[in-house]
Amino acid sequence: MQVDEWLQPYLQLTLTKLQTAENRLLRDELLLLVANALYYNSGATCAILQQFGALQQLFSMLFSFIFARSKKDKPAHFKGQQDKKVVVLGLLALLGLPDNALPPEIAAGLPQLLSGLIRLLVDLKTQQENAAAAAEEDEEEPEEDVDADDGDDDDAADDGQLEEDDAYMKKLRKQALKLLRGDTAENEEDSDDWTDDDEETIGSPLDDVDPFVSFADVLGGLQSAMPGRYQALIAGANGGVIAALQGMSEYAAQIKQKQAANAVQQ
Repeated sequence: MQVDEWLQPYLQLTLTKLQTAENRLLRDELLLLVANALYYNSGATCAILQQFGALQQLFSMLFSFIFARSKKDKPAHFKGQQDKKVVVLGLLALLGLPDNALPPEIAAGLPQLLSGLIRLLVDLKTQQENAAAAAEEDEEEPEEDVDADDGDDDDAADDGQLEEDDAYMKKLRKQALKLLRGDTAENEEDSDDWTDDDEETIGSPLDDVDPFVSFADVLGGLQSAMPGRYQALIAGANGGVIAALQGMSEYAAQIKQKQAANAVQQ
């Protein structure tokens, strides 16, 4: 389903809200909306952001969020696995743009883009491993209630605006749900229909997309089809980033092997 006509109003709404948003959760959700837009149509999304004169500022904010750490040295933003996945896929979509569509601001910051991707993927892999280990422990003992944001102290300042911003984001998510269902008509009767359970039951086109495999595929494609951009991407990368890049490529290969084995069994 094509939703191109909704890109500009949604991005404009996002940029307007980002100017005043102080709640961390709200700012994360707004940037995730942009990442979703990049994954859907990176060329059109960049063009719209350039039109509003917000491209440089928005990506500066995005990367500052990617690298920000909490007091416990955990991600301060995009804490959920799905959040990290969405941002990774949005950034990867940028790398596939033709030269005439890649904004110069992005082209000049390709090494930072690679570092951001590595940071997200390393954190995501760690989070997945911790979740798997916790699931094994849960089979042996009752699960304790744990705050979704790990109880970081720096979240306490967000509570004042949380209720208002949560309602705002639920409204946005409800509108997105209507788009997924193909319903673009306004209906006042269903304005309060949204429940938290709806989020858990909505399927996503991203469900079957593996971010590690996508990362390896995109970089492999760049190396063969756009060697100049690939060299610009890894230029200036330190040893840690290069080592992590190789590690993620090997991990992606393992995932592909498991996927192939599962496909044969089915």
